[in-house]
Amino acid sequence: MRSTSSATSARLSASRWNGPPYTHSRDDTHSVSHFSPETDARVCTVSLSTTQRETAEPPPQALVLSLKPRFANAILDATKTVELRRTRIAAPPGTRLVLYASAPVMAVVGFATLAATDTDLPERIWRRHRRNLGLNRGEYDLYLDGAKAATAVTIVDPERLTRPHALAALREETGFRPPQSYRYLTAVDPEVLRAAIN
Repeated sequence: MRSTSSATSARLSASRWNGPPYTHSRDDTHSVSHFSPETDARVCTVSLSTTQRETAEPPPQALVLSLKPRFANAILDATKTVELRRTRIAAPPGTRLVLYASAPVMAVVGFATLAATDTDLPERIWRRHRRNLGLNRGEYDLYLDGAKAATAVTIVDPERLTRPHALAALREETGFRPPQSYRYLTAVDPEVLRAAIN
């Protein structure tokens, strides 16, 4: 008399499954299983992982903004929330800002975050942002004289440094050069600035 397992094996061998293997999936991992005629059990499950490591999007590159001391102080006091530029700034919301106050201060005085940029004809920018620019119409027209467009940079979350980073000290560390208008912070800029905006 055949054993139960032998009889089962014979039946499975006689009616061998010719279709595709049993397959199931969960999330992005796929398992393939099949029946063994010898053991009458599902065996040899193979996991074919298609998982790709999700990498977090890197934060936007920080900008160094050069400002007259009057405007730097107004931004840090939150009485001025929009900074003006004659050229388009292609930086996304969330970009960290390094605030450099020009002569006679000549120091990095704080940090902030770019909330939005708005580039348009000077007259339209004035109408939309005049209350937050921290300057009068005469100063506005003088700064934009000859410009075909203007960019309003909305600034939030200002942070004033209790001890500003003097230009002389920053130059001593890495040869730091403040921009005339703005530039991106790079890997060769002082660590004290790069660490502060991360």
